[in-house]
Amino acid sequence: MYPLTKYLIVAPTRNSFARYLYAVVVLTTALFSAALPARATIGVSFQMQLGNPSNATADSNNHNHYLIQRTVEALDYSDNLGQPVWASWDLTSGDVGNATRLTTYITDTNLPSNFYRLIDNDYNGVGAINYNRGHLCPSEDRTDTDANNDMLFFLSNIMPQAADNNQGVWGNFEGDCRTLANSGNELLIICGPSGFGTNRIPSGKAVIADYTWKVAVVVPLGAGTALSRITTATRVICLKIPNSNGVSSVWQNYVTSAKQIQVDTGFTFFTALPSNLAWVLRSKIDGQTPAAPANIGFSPTTGATNTSVVITGTNLDSTTNITFNGISAAFTINSPGQVTATVPFGATSGHVSVATLGGTSTTSSNFTVTGSSIVDLAVTTTHTGSFIQGDTGDTYIIVVTNVGTAATVGTVTVVDTLPAGLTATAIGGSGWTANLGTLTCTRSDSLTGNASYPPITVTVNVSGSAPASVTNTVTVSGGGDANSANNTATDPTTINSTATSPTIASQPQPQTVNVGQTATFDVTANGTAPLGYQWLFNGSSIAGASLSSYSRSNVQLADGGNYSVIVSNSAGTMISSNALLTVINPGGGLSTNVIAQWNFNSNPSDTNTSTGSTVPSTGSGTLTLVGGTSQLFFGGASDDPALANDNSGFSTASYPAQGIGNKTAGVRFNISTVGYQNIALSWDQRLSGTASKYFRFQYTINGTDFIDYNLVTMTNNGAFEIKTNNLFSLSGVNNNPNFGFRILAEFESTATGAGTAGYVTTSVSSYGGSGTVRFDMLTVSGSAIPSATPPSITAQPLSQTAIAGSNVTFSVTASGTAPLVYQWKYNSGNISGATNSTLSLTNVTVAQAGNYSVVITNSAGSAPSSNAVLSIYATTAATVSSFTYSGTQAQFNVTGVPNYSYAVQVSTNLIDWSSIKTNTSPFSFTDTNVVNSPSRFYRTVYLP
Repeated sequence: MYPLTKYLIVAPTRNSFARYLYAVVVLTTALFSAALPARATIGVSFQMQLGNPSNATADSNNHNHYLIQRTVEALDYSDNLGQPVWASWDLTSGDVGNATRLTTYITDTNLPSNFYRLIDNDYNGVGAINYNRGHLCPSEDRTDTDANNDMLFFLSNIMPQAADNNQGVWGNFEGDCRTLANSGNELLIICGPSGFGTNRIPSGKAVIADYTWKVAVVVPLGAGTALSRITTATRVICLKIPNSNGVSSVWQNYVTSAKQIQVDTGFTFFTALPSNLAWVLRSKIDGQTPAAPANIGFSPTTGATNTSVVITGTNLDSTTNITFNGISAAFTINSPGQVTATVPFGATSGHVSVATLGGTSTTSSNFTVTGSSIVDLAVTTTHTGSFIQGDTGDTYIIVVTNVGTAATVGTVTVVDTLPAGLTATAIGGSGWTANLGTLTCTRSDSLTGNASYPPITVTVNVSGSAPASVTNTVTVSGGGDANSANNTATDPTTINSTATSPTIASQPQPQTVNVGQTATFDVTANGTAPLGYQWLFNGSSIAGASLSSYSRSNVQLADGGNYSVIVSNSAGTMISSNALLTVINPGGGLSTNVIAQWNFNSNPSDTNTSTGSTVPSTGSGTLTLVGGTSQLFFGGASDDPALANDNSGFSTASYPAQGIGNKTAGVRFNISTVGYQNIALSWDQRLSGTASKYFRFQYTINGTDFIDYNLVTMTNNGAFEIKTNNLFSLSGVNNNPNFGFRILAEFESTATGAGTAGYVTTSVSSYGGSGTVRFDMLTVSGSAIPSATPPSITAQPLSQTAIAGSNVTFSVTASGTAPLVYQWKYNSGNISGATNSTLSLTNVTVAQAGNYSVVITNSAGSAPSSNAVLSIYATTAATVSSFTYSGTQAQFNVTGVPNYSYAVQVSTNLIDWSSIKTNTSPFSFTDTNVVNSPSRFYRTVYLP
């Protein structure tokens, strides 16, 4: 008998491949990111960039100037005055979105416990004196998210403000600031009250100021911080407005200077800016040219380079340049009447000129330069060629020149500060001692006047994600340098992208189809691959529509509308034009999703707005009065397409008296939604001055029991407001013959959770049951429920055999109306998260052997698959059985993992092996070449 040797061969895993694949996916995802044109300026670091004008502190013992820093604004809060004395914030177009305005004011429990914390009731009665709860940072400047908007309703952001001031000139200027932000600017804004006497709100909890003031610095968008982009040319708008009623609504009537507001408040503005720049900005009055400088004199009248010269005169606080016989000098503005200048290197005897925003004045007498010999080091930096993302070996050249007359003494040091996205690989130049780690070069040999050192070369690599615009900065110091004005140089550098932004070569085209047909839209785009596509329907993304072509099969009337596509890559995005899909119903009519609509106009037209109809103008439904209300017809809303002399609105009156009948009176509508889903409503509503401003929208799904849903809040009287309610999340209202809703007057206490246990109005008038509530253009819409085909499995998941540690994938193919939903099961139990058409198992174990199946569902039904059996073997080693030897042949059976390949190998010395048969397990093996063999060895080998 001959021995049989078995070898265990372990199959290699694919984990390394999986990790590589994952890395590719992550990279691909990163390629689709794109920068927005304007970022939201939300964050503590943005809100007080111009400085702290009152030196407010976050000290709970500081009851006059307590500093509050939030992500949306910064405040100096006065506990003694019951309001902020200033609020500061940053505004760009990215801060303005669609967040919903809060309807209540919030007690700021973040204030120190030893402060009085105002509650909303403290402002009760301000309406009677025609004052408002006035926001400092306005709600409309923080509508990017509901959370950010809510923070502006803390009463610590509120001041008592005259209604004409708040709703007129103040609100108009707020709107113009947002217009400036939408025009490509970043605004740094600070505002507050000033002039505090003894006048207080009725509760006595807050002082009414004599004035309101605001300062807005308008900075064009660009690289770096807003502060880095402010210059003497930057626009500054300052307002000082009487905090009283009767003021003009035109803000230009109240322009002033920050200097004047400083006098009124005792604050100091723009402390974060360089001193000279701050002086110039404080002197500006928007739309006015400052007075020209006059009465210029200077002292002393002679001196050498670097001598300080005091220049006196009038209107000097907007000084932008001072020259000594044509050579610009460094200077410091000390006051509106004094500037201190330094005699510049290279200046010669001659006149002194002072240039301001208002003009230029030149002295009649000369300043005499007595002469001197100094070291004056200047540095320049330039780059050669184009810098492209992913580049290697790009260079900057740095040159140090002594523009003075004296030779340098001691060590000269050059420091290069590279911007983000660039990495230095080498630095050096003839005679320089270089340190690559710190990007520093030094030398101590003397450099004579009007001479230059050998250039320094900095070699850099450019990151593949480097920003489009960077700036390299270089400084020089030492050597006895006497003039620091030219010791820094910058080199703005454009980084070219390797990718080109998408462009659309062929737009999707409008089309008209019949109900039940297929509509297909195509787009052709150019740009650096890969290109991503996202199709939109009426501006909303279509799930799964991510190819260059999009087809909508079995279209219904509700599918009519605008289709467009966003094309994106790593360099940017491009949106196509709209392609209008019109769906025709062969039985009559075009695409629509209106289930019912009331326009309340007379039918037929009678050219009289005081008559009308409660029968729907489109579709069918009923309108009834609730709780004893009465009805009349008056003029309707402006969005009614009817002729003006026949545009009626449905007016209701006879509401309950004050404090009774909460949520019992109003109107009710009943509409069948059979055949429709995604129900939405809209209507126009108008109040008289004595009607309740709070209404409760209720719905019913059985025609009898009504459920509270959204609160409807009116914000003014005498004008229609558009109200909407989206019921997409309420599945019970879909396809429902008993659907109905009510709009009922509600108490403030139940509407807001606080306030009066009665009705309140939008005006200063008291509530009255005779107040009128008018409705028009009430529309109920929805999308048609498409007919669906139940799922059907066309390819079942297949049974498999696997080895422990390997990966297994089951798949199923099914047809039926989309969307199809998949749920995989293991031994009849759901597998969490297994909701795709494929199921992948990684690094399987013996414990995972068993039955796998999937259930597929859609809106029309479900289909379970058959079981797929997974058999898992702990090892690939084969077993050998039934070994026999007859003298002329050897025979045995090989049993390994079923359907896996194995080789039988033979050797005569246990060193050299050769395969004599390969087959899939299980199989039988017979060797007839054993005659005259002194020894013969066998082994089985798994073939992966």
